[in-house]
Amino acid sequence: MQEKMNDRLSLSENEQVIESNLRHIYHNEWIRSRPGKKQLLFLMLPQTELLYGGAAGGGKSEALLTAALMYVNEPDYSALLLRKTYAELSLPGALMERAFSWLFGTAARWRDDRKTWVFPSGATLSFGYLDSENSKYRYQSSEFQFIGFDELTAFRESDYLYLFSRLRKKADSNIPLRMRAASNPGGIGHDWVRERFLRGKKLFIPATLEDNPHINREKYEESLINLKRAEECAKNARTLEIVKKLIKKVKTLMYSY
Repeated sequence: MQEKMNDRLSLSENEQVIESNLRHIYHNEWIRSRPGKKQLLFLMLPQTELLYGGAAGGGKSEALLTAALMYVNEPDYSALLLRKTYAELSLPGALMERAFSWLFGTAARWRDDRKTWVFPSGATLSFGYLDSENSKYRYQSSEFQFIGFDELTAFRESDYLYLFSRLRKKADSNIPLRMRAASNPGGIGHDWVRERFLRGKKLFIPATLEDNPHINREKYEESLINLKRAEECAKNARTLEIVKKLIKKVKTLMYSY
């Protein structure tokens, strides 16, 4: 299965991917914020598939945009960020506006007709939506090395699984293939997401409000008073096992950047 591609790497190969990921975070002029601890875990782990989910305000969308931008200095890199509808994609503070705040006025060029940023390397970051059952076929001839779903529980499982077929790269490319998602609990896809990531074997990183170093916690909590509290996300034992194996290596690498 393509979803498990990076899971089959040896420990040394995983370490190489982690080192590459860290380098592409900290030596990257397009990324405008420093990730928090949970965000960094989401960004550096080598598995093909990861979910960063949990409480609203945990810095998930920012982590998703950061992940998409990590390899834009590589010529053969294409990234796709998805929301359920275009209206959600273009909301104030949502992914597309956030990308504008980071990239407008830089050497990157915005192609409005394609909803795509084009970088000097030739790499691209595109924004899309899947608002109907057939929308996914819009991408049937496309190839991406990164695909990110924002608010994964808003999507159908069939949409998510189909996009794995668009996750491809050249045989000699060192760019890792990554399927990343961020989500709050709830939505039409809540059950399948829970089954895949909380009860299944896919990696899940729980987010809390404290994980976002760029938010005014008190004011944000005030805005959430009338919302249902996000359910507590159980720690995934497989995530913890991987972290334990790699933590010493990761600390060493982080001190180098």
